[in-house]
Amino acid sequence: MLIHKSLFQDFKSLSFFTLFCSLFLFLPIELKGVDFAALQKKALLLAQRGNLTESIRYFHTMNQMQPYNESTRFWLSQALIYQEKKAVSKNYHRDLNRAISLLKKSISLWTRIDPFSQERSIRLFHLGIAYWYLGYPQKARSSFQKSFRADPKMTQAIYNLYSMEEEAGNYTNAALLRQKYLLYQKKFNDRLK
Repeated sequence: MLIHKSLFQDFKSLSFFTLFCSLFLFLPIELKGVDFAALQKKALLLAQRGNLTESIRYFHTMNQMQPYNESTRFWLSQALIYQEKKAVSKNYHRDLNRAISLLKKSISLWTRIDPFSQERSIRLFHLGIAYWYLGYPQKARSSFQKSFRADPKMTQAIYNLYSMEEEAGNYTNAALLRQKYLLYQKKFNDRLK
């Protein structure tokens, strides 16, 4: 089973820089009588409560108001990937393709800023999830590998590679990836002590 972690479920994984950018660099604006800050507050509240499907329209409006806002782009991609009822949604494949497009833009930006940043790694990880859900295991593998290379603390990427290999019946590769995952988990857990 793949690890698919939405950042809305774990705000601790957001870096200080990402939070700083989202709260201070992209100051609230008003467009056609719509207050960006009010939309942001509503969207994040819905997402934190687990109502990602409902939050999509708010994030979408925010993205239209500020297409340069990297945080909004990322939040929208998360909501599109992890929305509820994805199995019954007629538009889920379209939403995943949209999330992939948003994540690619975000990854491109972070590649120019710092190719070995946690922010880039997280985006590559979620790109891998989107590809996996869409049925592109090779692209998912590539994204997980790049995620881990960008930030070796992103052990969830190795775990997902291990899971994919095991599901595909590649038990030798799966065993190697499992050992690598356990090694890095121990390494980073020991550093926290």
